[in-house]
Amino acid sequence: MSEAREKPTSAPPPSGTGGSDAPPAYDVCHVTLHLPILLANSHSLAQNGLPVETLQQIFVCIPVTQPHKRDELPSQLVPLHVCRIWRAAALSCEELWTATLPLSNTTMTTLALERSMNWNAMLCINAFPGTYMDPDALSVALGEPSRVEELTCPATRESHGIMKEAVHLRSFNIWEEGYVGVPLYKPGLPYGDYREAAAFGGTVGLRLLEELRLHGDRIRISASLLRDLPLLTALELTLPQTVWPTLDVLLNALATMPQLKSLALRDAVLPTGSNLDHDMPNAQIMVHLNYMEQLCLTGSPALLSCMLHQLSIPRCTRISFILRFDVGGQDGIWDTQRRLDQRIVQLFAPRLPDEYPLEHLTLHVYDGVNEKNSFWKNPSNATDMLSKLPCLRTLDLRFGLGESGTAAPYRVLLPMLMHLHICAPPHILATASEAIRTPHSTYRSYAIQLADISDLAPGEYLSRLLSHLYALNHEGFQASYTRLDIAPARDNPAGCLRFVASGLTAVRSGVLPPIVDISLEESELPLPYQGHKPAIWPPVYGEALHALLVALPLDALDEVFVADGVDSIRLAPHDTTVSAFTVPLLLQRLLRARSISIAFYAAAAFPFLEAALQSERLEHISLQSMAIGDDLAGIKLLPRLCTTAKSQRILVSVRNCEIAERDVRLLQSWAGSDNFDWDERQVVDCTPSWGAGDSPWLAPDAREMRFWRPDLWSSEFRTLGDGPST
Repeated sequence: MSEAREKPTSAPPPSGTGGSDAPPAYDVCHVTLHLPILLANSHSLAQNGLPVETLQQIFVCIPVTQPHKRDELPSQLVPLHVCRIWRAAALSCEELWTATLPLSNTTMTTLALERSMNWNAMLCINAFPGTYMDPDALSVALGEPSRVEELTCPATRESHGIMKEAVHLRSFNIWEEGYVGVPLYKPGLPYGDYREAAAFGGTVGLRLLEELRLHGDRIRISASLLRDLPLLTALELTLPQTVWPTLDVLLNALATMPQLKSLALRDAVLPTGSNLDHDMPNAQIMVHLNYMEQLCLTGSPALLSCMLHQLSIPRCTRISFILRFDVGGQDGIWDTQRRLDQRIVQLFAPRLPDEYPLEHLTLHVYDGVNEKNSFWKNPSNATDMLSKLPCLRTLDLRFGLGESGTAAPYRVLLPMLMHLHICAPPHILATASEAIRTPHSTYRSYAIQLADISDLAPGEYLSRLLSHLYALNHEGFQASYTRLDIAPARDNPAGCLRFVASGLTAVRSGVLPPIVDISLEESELPLPYQGHKPAIWPPVYGEALHALLVALPLDALDEVFVADGVDSIRLAPHDTTVSAFTVPLLLQRLLRARSISIAFYAAAAFPFLEAALQSERLEHISLQSMAIGDDLAGIKLLPRLCTTAKSQRILVSVRNCEIAERDVRLLQSWAGSDNFDWDERQVVDCTPSWGAGDSPWLAPDAREMRFWRPDLWSSEFRTLGDGPST
């Protein structure tokens, strides 16, 4: 915004000043709270004579948001374009330029590098997953490695080579992911190879690191480097190869990292199968990690049980274990170990509420290719353990197919639980849910494993299951969910779509839950980070989706958000994976909404556009962040929306899409000139990314289930009682 040229108006004196000539005592918190309104009318505030120091205090308090496209500024730098006065104040504000570098475009990155040089500031480069990053801007930022103190970015040749000159680097976090604009590297080029000390600038550079996080299929590191790191507070690895050959070697390495607060060893990092020690680890080795706060491991139950036995972690309140089969077998001596769930109870049950009790527990049981994991024979095994852990605040359980629901478990009360997530086959999901009693305000989310219900009638079966899980008793009670989100459950390593119904028109305890959060897990579904490769979809998938939509009251549906992954349903009547009967019903339920947003993948766009002709309530269809090729070719065969739609007016908008001008003209002609809006961009700025809004070291195949919009959860559940649910 250009500088206002109107006559300045004087600010009224604050009360109690008597109109003296002293500078007005502006309430910085009040001004910051109303900053969005002030920015909209910035000419008046800019000319009100606020002292530079006050302006800078306001700027520093602006909540930080990450840009999602190239021409968008981080929120804290918006004052640069309000007026000349604000720009001068922002340019001279040290805290704005010595924080994280902006990476949305090279111009802002170059400016930030120049401004931060005025204060001899070190650089923090943070390109998190789920945020937009211009690869050229990242290259510019990495051009001064001697100033870099913290680096979080995708794996590139530049990020791999920076270590040799980054003598002040303290935090090094590299993640590998299909990211917009990051070029594809040819085989043979060095890509994330950290097996030699030289890659880290020598052993001195390694010993200065405080945080090291490496996640990716093509990243390599050796065990010889991961020792004698006395300053390390966070070590997190998600790699496809074993790093430590035996448990003894791992324990000895951890003993040289006494400052560790976070340890995450996922995927194939820990020794497995025949790589386990032929003898039990030295019982005299007790690794004291007195500052450890969270522990996340993937391995066999026997291995993890032995690790817990030899770790002293008195401050740890969060553990996350993924239990897998040992490939290649293991020495029989390992079978004598105490069961993992018993080891957890032994370690945490004696702790009092003020002695760092276990507050966050994740236990995921996964089956082998041709073998079922029988870690828990029955949900009662889980409740036996949970009864000894009353201070839990979040609980995430995944049962394998080896569990049986024949014996009913006794109920356990978890009075402090805020979030319960259960993933299980349908035949034990309801049993496990009933066995865990929690306050009414507990957020409950579920994932249904579809693998073993192909021989059942999935529609009717899942309708009953859903009604049982959420007590969907809405007969005689006029209520409806107003928003429906359909997106991949990025918390889940298996192919999984997540459905969240929210915005209930009337909340009444015991009738309908404020939020229904349920996922469908199918091992044959593609993982989002694998690029949605075409596959043959089981018919049960479409039936399950239909069952979910039928079970939910959606008469007053206003908003539908469909993200990547819904194309796995292939919403086309000729597709053999979804019956011709199911497809119209799916679209009919979704098109009750007034607004539909389709993001990331174009496969679902045409079926919705075609069905929009029959909708009587639809007002807006938005296509966002997708590459539109021949997906809309069939529109030319449809009747024109502007003349034949049952709705009075349907706006079609296109935002941040890679789309040819011929397709723009085609959409505009079909929708009508007055009913079509295009932002005139022809590039996709941001594709779906693992862990949007989370830190990159929470890797895609080991992420804990998160609240869906915690702000909404806290507000909508506030009206419910605190008594235990049944």
